[in-house]
Amino acid sequence: MLIVALRNVRRAARMAHSHMRVPQAKEQLAEALVDFDLALPGITDARNVVEHFDEYSIGIGQLQRAQLRDEPSLTPGELADTFAVRFGWTDSDERRPQLRVGQHVIEIGRAGDAASLLVDEIWAALKTEEGTPTSRSAAWAIHQAQKNERLRRRPQLPRRGDGAEYVQ
Repeated sequence: MLIVALRNVRRAARMAHSHMRVPQAKEQLAEALVDFDLALPGITDARNVVEHFDEYSIGIGQLQRAQLRDEPSLTPGELADTFAVRFGWTDSDERRPQLRVGQHVIEIGRAGDAASLLVDEIWAALKTEEGTPTSRSAAWAIHQAQKNERLRRRPQLPRRGDGAEYVQ
């Protein structure tokens, strides 16, 4: 669900961008989309794998068919395993949760932050479109203030240190 939601936030930004007429607003949102894509590379492929899990679980997804053309000796089982969706933790001391979809790794906390920032960037671009220029740095400041407020209100949870690996 997270991956579909991330992709939908990106779609909303693209839709807003396509309807903008003020060049400054269009450029502002285009830059925000580039930053979002850099923060979450492969989100479109990951969404496709999750959304079409029925095909990917038996090795016949679109990306798998392309891989099979390059490596014809791969079995459907090997292809399915290559594109399996796995949950795990980063290797860092912070042990942040992450989702692995095929070759793409999505750090869950960073993904939510990138999506939240893009929503704030859409708002800023729309304000600019409406005639009240609102910079990307203003959107960033609003985003940071909201993030700090969420962190201030969040209860502290015990840290997990059991060394869990990726699981399917």
